[in-house]
Amino acid sequence: MSIIEHVAYLLISMVTFASLLSRFGLEIVGLWVLVTALLNYAQIGDLWSKGLLSFIGQERGRGAPSDAAEYASTTIVTGAMGYLLAMSIGGAALYIFAPQLLPPHHVELVRHNIPLMVATYWLINSAGNFRLAFVGFGLVWVSAIQRIGGSLLFLLGVLALDPSSGLTGILTLQLFQGAVMLTFGVLAFYGFIARNIRYALWDRAKFRQLFSFGSKLFFVGSVELSIQPMIRLLCSQVGGLELVAVLEIVMRLIEGFRGMIISVGQVMVTSLARHHSSSQPEDKTVLRDNFVQATQVLMGGALIAFSLLFSAGPLISLLFLDADAQSGPGASFQIMLWMLGTAWFISTSAAAGYFLLMALRASRQLVLTVIIRAGLIALMGFPLGEAFGLCGVLATVLLAFTLSSAHLFVRVSKSVHLQCPQGLVDLLQSQSSTFIPFAWANALSILWIVSANLVGQPLMYAVYSVGFISTGLLVIRFGRVRWLLRTIMDLHA
Repeated sequence: MSIIEHVAYLLISMVTFASLLSRFGLEIVGLWVLVTALLNYAQIGDLWSKGLLSFIGQERGRGAPSDAAEYASTTIVTGAMGYLLAMSIGGAALYIFAPQLLPPHHVELVRHNIPLMVATYWLINSAGNFRLAFVGFGLVWVSAIQRIGGSLLFLLGVLALDPSSGLTGILTLQLFQGAVMLTFGVLAFYGFIARNIRYALWDRAKFRQLFSFGSKLFFVGSVELSIQPMIRLLCSQVGGLELVAVLEIVMRLIEGFRGMIISVGQVMVTSLARHHSSSQPEDKTVLRDNFVQATQVLMGGALIAFSLLFSAGPLISLLFLDADAQSGPGASFQIMLWMLGTAWFISTSAAAGYFLLMALRASRQLVLTVIIRAGLIALMGFPLGEAFGLCGVLATVLLAFTLSSAHLFVRVSKSVHLQCPQGLVDLLQSQSSTFIPFAWANALSILWIVSANLVGQPLMYAVYSVGFISTGLLVIRFGRVRWLLRTIMDLHA
């Protein structure tokens, strides 16, 4: 269900963003993307939801649904108040620093819309805690209804919205979307999932446990959340708001394709926590086996997803960018897709370590990983961006993701007593056939980059289609799709 959800969400997101670009233009959409990323950094104040899936999985493993419901409800109630405070502080900070972060002619527009932005993202983030609760209780389909329903609502609103409403119109539409998603969450959780469970609406002891875990993860979360705003700020400095809009297309595509695989991670956290609570703490065999299987699933899925993404890049860009955009900021689309996609592919392949640490609530082991990632982007991104433009920014991001992912894999392998060099070789050999379509897709992507001046030629459309179809056939032949789907289906939340 999680994969189906993400496929549907990806399709809706692609159509929605294409509609936004055609109706509002690259600059307004780029401004919306940038201010959204900056304000949502206020989520660093979220100290209540980080360990929710782990706690719910633990209590369900013990056969205590009442405690699981109390963890969920405590998170939801705390989040409703906490997000309001966090977004208000973030809005005040954005008001103060807007002249330093935004183009001068957009500062007053953004300041005028800050109250609307605060209310909008408070509703959307509060609704997100219900999605965690749905997944924690194994009701992924309810989470899918909330997410897909909200996305469809936003799409319909975009199609009906007056383009002259600009940034204010987009934010107003999001406000309505967030209110509907939050209302659905309240009715589904309290009226359906927890209706026959006796539990406290808010429990002080459970809040302390959630807060204790969240506070340990505060540094990790604050550094990790800074990565996306930094990348967008770097792109705005080297290419302006229009390049930020192109970056957002790339990131939405990456998150959509990657999300089809990484969505399994939420189920993994709950499953790993449940298995760990029912086994002997000193026995690392179960953890090691779970880590290896999770890495095989994520790496195999990532190879398939990013093979299709790389080969489909030029065709997808035609959906979002017209001829003028293709010859302007959109000319960077393919190289951004390939380099950022490679960075996120490496991160996704190593993500099993992250999910295992979250399930065990061993968040401190993530500190150095996020420091490496965010630190390299902050220290090298700005000077290399000044010296080499967009290529310098992209190279920095790729290096940061590669080194941080390698550190995470080595760290977790040692903690579960997996011999790192041999373990990595075995994992790569288990996916050896799946690297065939991935290598082909990378070769195609490089070809698309070096032949960028031929993008508008009619013959190239046929070439792009042949490249994507050939990659799809290689995925079917060598991608071990049946094994991947069967293994994912065996994971129970």
